[in-house]
Amino acid sequence: MSMRSFVARDSVAGIPPRSGGLLMAFCCLAVTIVTAAEPRTPTLLIPSSGEPAYRVAGQTFCDLWQKVAGAKPRTITCADPDDGKLPSGGVVLIGSDAANPVVHRLILHARIENLGVRYGTDDYRILSLPHEGRTLLILAGGAGRSTIYAVYDFFRRRAGAEYFWDGDVIPKRASIELAGCDVTERPHFQYRGLRYFAHRGPQRFHAEMWDFEDWKRELDWMLKKRLNLFMLRTGIDDLFQRAFDLPYPPTDGVDPDAKPRSYDDRTSFWSLPEQPPPRIYKDQVPDVWPT
Repeated sequence: MSMRSFVARDSVAGIPPRSGGLLMAFCCLAVTIVTAAEPRTPTLLIPSSGEPAYRVAGQTFCDLWQKVAGAKPRTITCADPDDGKLPSGGVVLIGSDAANPVVHRLILHARIENLGVRYGTDDYRILSLPHEGRTLLILAGGAGRSTIYAVYDFFRRRAGAEYFWDGDVIPKRASIELAGCDVTERPHFQYRGLRYFAHRGPQRFHAEMWDFEDWKRELDWMLKKRLNLFMLRTGIDDLFQRAFDLPYPPTDGVDPDAKPRSYDDRTSFWSLPEQPPPRIYKDQVPDVWPT
């Protein structure tokens, strides 16, 4: 707000003219108050359809922003078809042009050439864009999961957040700058994960002892570290066959459910029925074991 417009507004409101020094002090004070009250919390636009992971990405962004800056962003579902409208102030667009119609419009109108991500993969792009007097922040993944990666990576880069196995470190800030981002990430490996063994001991370090809440926390941490696979070895390789009377995989070929040239295209080292059952489980799941 300029000094002239501020004085004119005072005159319309019926505030009588002041002496020069007093008027200047009053105007400067008022301008400071108005500037401090300007909203600095962005608005999220999330896709109206597609993978549930896009909504998870939006909720995760809101939660992290609130932890950092103290205010929770407003979330709006994109109009479908796109109506060409954007809310005022900074805007965060969740999803690529394949999922978010606003991002699709920006590419269609040549505001950006492309996002440079391979659709259906774990690629992602974090891109800031000045647009009609506001800053747009695009958090776009090749799929829903990698869009969540983009959210966590944005807060690591811009807010100083760090994600450790035993807890997050989230610094407090007055706000987070949306402008000036342009990051493209592509994983070197298609599968990135962890393997958990059937060992028993202190709950914190032994996955076999975990309950549902423990696994939720672990899977959240895996997303923060951009992993996409975990293997849990329970010690009962034929648990599902025994529990649900399912057929065993063939001993002379690959499993019928296997995908060629993937992590699960192996043949069995030996026949599952011939493997000795681990005694530690026998009394704990009696309904699974035949008499």
